[in-house]
Amino acid sequence: MCAWLQCTLFARATPLTHRTAIIMSYSGAYSAQLGPRSVANKRQYADTHGYDLIVSTAPINPSRKPSWNKVAMAIEHLPDYDWLFYVDTDTWILNMSLPLHVLADDAYDLVLTEDHRGLNAGVWLVRNTAWAERFLGRWWRVDQFVVEEGAAKRSSGDQMTLKALLRLINTREVAEGDEWAAG
Repeated sequence: MCAWLQCTLFARATPLTHRTAIIMSYSGAYSAQLGPRSVANKRQYADTHGYDLIVSTAPINPSRKPSWNKVAMAIEHLPDYDWLFYVDTDTWILNMSLPLHVLADDAYDLVLTEDHRGLNAGVWLVRNTAWAERFLGRWWRVDQFVVEEGAAKRSSGDQMTLKALLRLINTREVAEGDEWAAG
C-alpha cells in the first residue's frame, strides 16, 4: 500500500465486516494550514468506526493540481478495501456517530454528493468493483479538462471531468456491462 503515493496509513482501531478507508490529501499553503486539523477530524471519525485513514501530503503528478490526488489515491487503494470514502481537506465531519454504512449501500458502486453549486467531487464513496476500477481509471485518463499546476485558473478540472464522465454513462451500457468505462 502507498507504493507510488507518498502517504501515511493510520491503521483502524477495530476490524469491520467491510474493509473501509477514508482517504484525503493536501498540499500547498492553503491546505497546509487546514491539513493537520482536518486530519485530526477524520482520525477521530475513523477511530470511532474502525476505519483506516490514509493521508497524502505530496502531489502525485506535478503537471496536475493537487486536487487530482483524490483520483490517484482511490486507484491505488481501492484494491485493498471494500469501500473508500474521499473527503477534501476543507470538509469537516460533524456527526461522528453516523457510520458510513448508512450511506455506503452495496447496491451502488459510487455515491456522490451535491452542494449549492451542484455535483461536488470533494466528498464521495466508491465501492471496490470492476466497474469502479474502470471508472476511476477513466477519470484519471480523460485529460481534456485538466488545468495544469501553476495555471491562474482556480479550478483543477477534476470536478469538470467527473461531470463529463457522468454525462457519458448510458443506463443501457451500465446494465449491459458498462463498456463505456473500458476505454
